[in-house]
Amino acid sequence: MAVLPCANGWYSTGWRRDSRVWDYFDFVEEDNKSICKVTGKECGNRFAGKFPTNLRKHLKKNHVEVFKALERKEEEKQQNEKAIEESTFSMYPIEH
Repeated sequence: MAVLPCANGWYSTGWRRDSRVWDYFDFVEEDNKSICKVTGKECGNRFAGKFPTNLRKHLKKNHVEVFKALERKEEEKQQNEKAIEESTFSMYPIEH
């Protein structure tokens, strides 16, 4: 069973892991399964496919503190992306 490395967010299958939920799961391409990496609860649950919504639901139901951390990370990511977008537009204003 091999877990594909993800240094830049891309897998050999061409899909991109944008969701922070992947900090808590690994995807095994041979099995087409996502595996929970949360420790302390002997988890290791396996989920068909690579659907972040299902993985988020698992964290919310079974790993509440981890889910709260995930929400904070996602909020920070959105704020950073918004700040980058705003700074880009201020550097390169659109002229009419």
